[in-house]
Amino acid sequence: MALNTAPMRRLVLVAAGLAAVAVPAQAAQEPYGQTIQGWRFTQDIENGRPVCRAFSPGPTRNVIIQRLGSGTFVMSVPASNVRAGQHEEASFEVGRSAEPVNARADGNRVYLPVDDPTMGLVIQAGRFRWAVNGRRQMGDVAFNPSLGAAVNRLRQCTRANGGR
Repeated sequence: MALNTAPMRRLVLVAAGLAAVAVPAQAAQEPYGQTIQGWRFTQDIENGRPVCRAFSPGPTRNVIIQRLGSGTFVMSVPASNVRAGQHEEASFEVGRSAEPVNARADGNRVYLPVDDPTMGLVIQAGRFRWAVNGRRQMGDVAFNPSLGAAVNRLRQCTRANGGR
């Protein structure tokens, strides 16, 4: 007597399909390369685009520099006193030059977009200032000399992941 395995095979395929639906696949940050003088690096894909992050060491350990696949940098600094939302009249200052930026806050951090040339100025100066809400809320961030190497690693990371 031969066994008909088609119903059993169908049951296994249905169970596997249900398990796949129950646990959706999610991308997660993965490490990228070795640390550089305390800087840690991660890579991720968000909305189909690469995002690489550098987590600062030492006294500025709460600063996160992101490099998006488009080539734009985003400086993320702690700022629990800044209301969540868009801040179109924010400023990003390097040396004696301040430029307006469209910042975003989530209630814990402020995110400031920075183009590649301005990031070069931050590397040279080793610091930047930010302000939102008409300079009522602001901060000053200083880096150690390894910032340039960290930024270069971020550039390598986005290129390795298909970005600029």
